[in-house]
Amino acid sequence: MLLQNSKQMFGKVQRAPYIIEGLLFMKILSFMMLLMLFSCGHSKNDLRLNYKDLEQGITNQDYIDHLKHLKKSLEANKELKLIPLSSNGQKYLNSIIRKIISKNELLFDSQEEVNVVVIDYKKPICFSLPGGSIYITNYLLSEFLKSEDVLIAVLTLQAIKSFKKIYPKKMLVPIGAISPEKLLGHLKLPLDVTNQLNKWAYIILKRSGYDATAVLSWIQLRNKNPAEFFLLDGNELIAQKEEFEFKKFLADQGQGFSHNIEKNSSYSYYRLISEISRKR
Repeated sequence: MLLQNSKQMFGKVQRAPYIIEGLLFMKILSFMMLLMLFSCGHSKNDLRLNYKDLEQGITNQDYIDHLKHLKKSLEANKELKLIPLSSNGQKYLNSIIRKIISKNELLFDSQEEVNVVVIDYKKPICFSLPGGSIYITNYLLSEFLKSEDVLIAVLTLQAIKSFKKIYPKKMLVPIGAISPEKLLGHLKLPLDVTNQLNKWAYIILKRSGYDATAVLSWIQLRNKNPAEFFLLDGNELIAQKEEFEFKKFLADQGQGFSHNIEKNSSYSYYRLISEISRKR
């Protein structure tokens, strides 16, 4: 399992069936971590196919192709409304991911397509599928993401999953259209993997010139609103454990825990939030 190659950077990782692409990705991140430490003076009623006898002939690419196909099942859901954005709004969201990619060219394929989709859904959720498809609800955008930095952190976490294909190694055969709830349950990752994603996002955001402590603000936002974020976390203790682990990580970097959520965001961010609010 490729996760074990990052053991020295993030500690012992339990063996589990995940698609984690890119051994080089983790080696490069490990090298970046060493540089950062040095500079700071710090030394799957659906059928689930996951039986062992069925898995033997299924490759990682088969799982990825399966996940990409679930996009059609999701968008075929008549109860799910995709919100068409203005050209400026769409360009703004996609540009965030583009900047992340351009500032971390050793980690990401610059030719990857990017498509951030806003869906009309009364739950604060976000998720991704392989191939640069990132979904975020209007409810999360307009009611919870009050800081551009936190929005960028959320999109970065989903971009890492999408481009590096960090998903459970299991299959879900939908009977007709699939709901966001069902898809979220299928995509849910265990806590140890999520903790690593948070650390990777911190490194990538810092390299991109963004406020990397916004990752902590995203975790704390979920921790303070467990009922609202139940679909994402499934357990109110998840965000608490995430926060504890991430704070330990920040302390190891000599980084404080404060993020100035009140600081001014860009005009493009406020224009997007205004557009989303009008279309609710």
